[in-house]
Amino acid sequence: GWIGGFAPLSGVILGVILGIIVICSMQWIRRGGHFQIFYWTHLLYLPFFVLLIFHATNFWVKFKIYYLFDDNDEYFCIV
Repeated sequence: GWIGGFAPLSGVILGVILGIIVICSMQWIRRGGHFQIFYWTHLLYLPFFVLLIFHATNFWVKFKIYYLFDDNDEYFCIV
């Protein structure tokens, strides 16, 4: 069944947005005289990242707490 909450719905929306971006970045779209379609659909990255943050809210909290600060609360780079 469907799992409660916003995560499943946002996951479906994220998948649709990503699918649109991938399809519209195909070579036959870009070079076939439809560059505007390529351009405007790639602006969907803004709602994509907003939804991504809401989709995985607990990840961002844990990432900030566990990976950006060491035991002495000093900032360090994880890269």
